[in-house]
Amino acid sequence: MMIVEEAYNRLATITGFPLYVNDTDTPETVRFLLENLSEALRSLISKLYIANNVLERTDTIKTKVGEEKYAVSGIIKKVQLILHNGSVRDIPYNNVFDKNTVLDKSKAENNGAPLSYVIEKGYLRLLPIPNGIYTLKVTQSTTDLVWKNNDISSTVIDNIRDTIMADQRFCNLVILNAAALIFARCRNENAQIYANLFRESLDRYIEEDYGSMQAIRGFGGGRAGHYDSEGGLLG
Repeated sequence: MMIVEEAYNRLATITGFPLYVNDTDTPETVRFLLENLSEALRSLISKLYIANNVLERTDTIKTKVGEEKYAVSGIIKKVQLILHNGSVRDIPYNNVFDKNTVLDKSKAENNGAPLSYVIEKGYLRLLPIPNGIYTLKVTQSTTDLVWKNNDISSTVIDNIRDTIMADQRFCNLVILNAAALIFARCRNENAQIYANLFRESLDRYIEEDYGSMQAIRGFGGGRAGHYDSEGGLLG
C-alpha cells in the first residue's frame, strides 16, 4: 500500500510541482495533482479490470466470540489466520458444508479457532464459530482500492491522507499514468515519454500477473481474480 502523500510528492518531483506542505499552501496545485492521481487510478483500474491478480485489497478482521459472519466487499481470494507466534496459516474454502446449517453455539465441537469458511449472502462465514479473538487477513478482489480516514473504501482519491491499498508496483503505475496525464495537459514534450513508459510498465505488470495466475490454475487454484462463476465479471 502507499499513502497518497507519498504518491503526490513523487508525482510532484517528476512534473516539477512543489512538494506537499499543507492544503492551504497551494490549494489549486494540491487539487490539480490529486485529481490527476485519481483519474490515473480510475483509468488503470479500467485497463486492468479483467486482470487476475492486481485489483485486490487485503483487510484485517478481528473475530468476536460467538460471531461467525463478517461482511466482505469483494470476491474472496484468500483467507489467512495470523497465529500468536506471527506465523500465517491459510484457511481453505469449505466445499462440503451446507450453508443452511445452523450451528448450535452451546456445543463445544461447534466452537474454536477458524479452520475453514464459506460465503453466505455477502458474508464471510467462519467454521467453527470463533471462541476467542483471532486475527484474519482477508484478500479480496475489488475496485475500491482507496482507503479513507473514516474507514470506508472508494475508487476516488480526494485527500492527501488517503491510502492506495495495492502493491508498490501498482502504485508506481498510478504515478506514471498521472505524470503522463499532467504533461499532456500542460503540453509538455515529456508527455509521450511518460505515456510510453507507462504503457511498457503496464504490459510487464499484466504479463507477470498472467503468468502467476496461470501457475496457480495449473495446480487447481479454483476461483481467483475477478471472474465470478455465478455472476460473471466483478462489477
